Amino acid sequence: MSVEFRKNRKKWGYRFFLHGRTWKRYAWDTHEEAKNAEAAARTELLNNPPIRTDSLGNVAALYLIDSAEQGRSKWRHRSASAEPERLHTAIFQARDSHERDHRNWY
Repeated sequence: MSVEFRKNRKKWGYRFFLHGRTWKRYAWDTHEEAKNAEAAARTELLNNPPIRTDSLGNVAALYLIDSAEQGRSKWRHRSASAEPERLHTAIFQARDSHERDHRNWY
């Protein structure tokens, strides 16, 4: 528990490192309130972790893998990225086919 007092704001708060990020907030008048808020914030982050920053990259990678398996050329990838609605449809088709192909792995 890392509860601290900020002299310039005259507020108590917390600062901790979890999931590769530093989480901090200084908004309480007493040390006890800040300590309880830090415990609640840690519990919330452990129960509901934040979305990974590379999630969109994973979807795009799955699309490219699926396209390569279908024999599409790199020029087709470029034309798909020029038309966002076409890419959006292709991403979800790639995700569905990836899930269908790998459903029995688990």
